Amino acid sequence: MFFVEKLDVLYASDRNYIDIMMTSVVSLIKNSNILNINVHIISSEFKKDDYDRIKSIISRYPNVLVDFYPLENYDIERYNIPSWHGLQVGNARLFFQDILGNRINKIDTLLYLDGDTIVKGDLNGLENYSSNAISACKDNLRPSMAKKFGVDTYYNSGVLLINVNRWVNEHLQDKVLDEVYHPSSDLYLPDQNILNIALKDDIGELPISYNLMPLEYFFDEKDRIKYFNPKLRQRTAADVSKAIIDPKIYHCCCLAGIKPWIENDINPFNDEFLKYIYEVNPDFELYEANTFRKIFDKHPDLLRKLLILRNYLPDEFNVLVTKMSIFFQGNRKRRSKKLVLF
Repeated sequence: MFFVEKLDVLYASDRNYIDIMMTSVVSLIKNSNILNINVHIISSEFKKDDYDRIKSIISRYPNVLVDFYPLENYDIERYNIPSWHGLQVGNARLFFQDILGNRINKIDTLLYLDGDTIVKGDLNGLENYSSNAISACKDNLRPSMAKKFGVDTYYNSGVLLINVNRWVNEHLQDKVLDEVYHPSSDLYLPDQNILNIALKDDIGELPISYNLMPLEYFFDEKDRIKYFNPKLRQRTAADVSKAIIDPKIYHCCCLAGIKPWIENDINPFNDEFLKYIYEVNPDFELYEANTFRKIFDKHPDLLRKLLILRNYLPDEFNVLVTKMSIFFQGNRKRRSKKLVLF
């Protein structure tokens, strides 16, 4: 049964990430249980064939509309925000108000999804959180790191539910710009750090069932209690146990860079990803894993032990590990030369 008649959903993608993003879109269409969906895509360096292919996929679903917003029409470089894997498109969510222009006048609630998300369940429950100016799920961060950012709770920016009227009327983009122009932290996670710091008084909490990561499924119950220790992680074992009963959105991040589109046997979201990727691109070929990921893939227990050990290491070490992971994820190689992905 449908409850929400229409949902506006925003994505932002470089052309090399189209297959991954469209996998998320197809899962959204098939699993969200929303009657009508308007997909808004902030595009970066798309070619005509890219737009045509996306329109062709969307045309299979008569209840879905798509609009494009080329980032080339918006001078995002002027803000000098650090790029994400060498790209600015990841920061575009911060400026959706300007980029979407007059079209936001017809949008009450906007759901932003990272391209590496997979919608698993019914999204009608989002209505319960739409009164907040912006809602997000707690990130799997150390509480001590949240305090260093000057916030009580640090949120993940991969899933954002935005009350557009409140965003505009309460001038939240101006708050974002204040942080952009006067950054108060190292923006190694640029858009996410900016959102958390600039909007710390405006963000309401979504249950983590709307942003579940592979780590929630990677550990057995015993190790889950060790890893999601409330003194060491914002997400607790109790949070996780409750959320995985009725998952809403999977977020394919945070497993030592081992994504479902990389050859592996340990990412818990592999099967869910493969359900949809071949509907998007029947010729899709998985990435070849690098040496370190091959080791973790063959020895998952080793990875589990290292992840738990990392909990007990200093914050500065964990920041260094995160920065190194970001760097290496931006330099991975593809087995196939037919299509190069992000």
